[in-house]
Amino acid sequence: MLIDSLVAEFGDTLVVVCYHDRGAYMNDDAIARLAFYNTGLTKPYVIFDGSEVAWEQIPANYDSVYHEFFRIVRTIAPYFNLETDSVFSDSTTAGFMLWVVPTDTLPSNTINTFIIVLEDSLLGNYTTHVNVCRDIMQFPVDMVYGDTLDTNIVFNHNIPTGRLKAAVFVQNMDTKEVMQARMVRF
Repeated sequence: MLIDSLVAEFGDTLVVVCYHDRGAYMNDDAIARLAFYNTGLTKPYVIFDGSEVAWEQIPANYDSVYHEFFRIVRTIAPYFNLETDSVFSDSTTAGFMLWVVPTDTLPSNTINTFIIVLEDSLLGNYTTHVNVCRDIMQFPVDMVYGDTLDTNIVFNHNIPTGRLKAAVFVQNMDTKEVMQARMVRF
């Protein structure tokens, strides 16, 4: 599977989030994110770095179509370094330390950090769903080059620990560009 091979190559800087707007895995946060992107396309579609949309209806073509989009997005220098540490999880609570460090002068747009709580390996009608959005937290990033933001992220969950992940990304809310991302594994 393409995502597995890309994760092996790029590690925790490859973040995949699946938003479901109907069915068993639907939630209000996912519906809000889909409305935010407002592509006008039928699903499924993929958005790379928040701004590049790929629409491919034939699963056999996913690898070739998505691989090229991913390679292009990977050439863009990130605006931030994201680091995590002190990751912990038990049956109801999880958390980690997060550092957000600008790598360059930031645009004057509205910038938010998102924490997406994910559940992995959920059975669907025809496939196994990966990284399904279960909850979203966000906060504004108001900093300049040279600043460092460090914060302790703690959240409640009801996801089996072996299937719990979190996606962290910083997004320009005006352009929708994802400025950096990191996957947290528990």
